[in-house]
Amino acid sequence: MGTPFPPVQEKDAVKAIAEYTAALTIYPTWPEGQSNLALLCGNTGNYNAAVEHMQAYLELMPDAPDARAAKDKLIVWRGKLGKSPTSDQ
Repeated sequence: MGTPFPPVQEKDAVKAIAEYTAALTIYPTWPEGQSNLALLCGNTGNYNAAVEHMQAYLELMPDAPDARAAKDKLIVWRGKLGKSPTSDQ
């Protein structure tokens, strides 16, 4: 997964989310961008987007050194959404 984020102000997170979203529109196969956006979305409570982007990261980097941690995040976020932890949706 991307670089861990220190605590950020909500407005900074919103700006970062917008920047990553714009970048991923141009380059959707950027693994670190997918992971970083997933973490930002998860940290701001947008769990649907967090799941979507972390799944994209894992599809791009299935053997990433942090794949287990990424899968653990998916379990947590799906739990917050009331979804099955192993769901692919």
